Amino acid sequence: MPLVNLQPSGALPPELAWDSEVAQAIANHEAKTDPHPTYLTQAEGDGRYRQSGTALTDADIPSAIARDTETTAAITAHEAKTDPHLDSSVWLEGSGF
Repeated sequence: MPLVNLQPSGALPPELAWDSEVAQAIANHEAKTDPHPTYLTQAEGDGRYRQSGTALTDADIPSAIARDTETTAAITAHEAKTDPHLDSSVWLEGSGF
């Protein structure tokens, strides 16, 4: 069965394909081992990107980013101060403090 022809003359333009031709083209494409060689395969993608269920380790995190233990220690030290937001070392003479 051909694709629906919307041409008023009723003549099929040569660029229209028959359903069987489209089906065959799709089958040929899917039969190729790697029809898209520039795309990552499933195995390549799995090897390149972390799966969502895989936990991060310290080795996965750049050294410039603080680890949980470092962050927790900094927060604990901050909260241990009597008034952690008042640092007398930055007071200026005549500032009103």
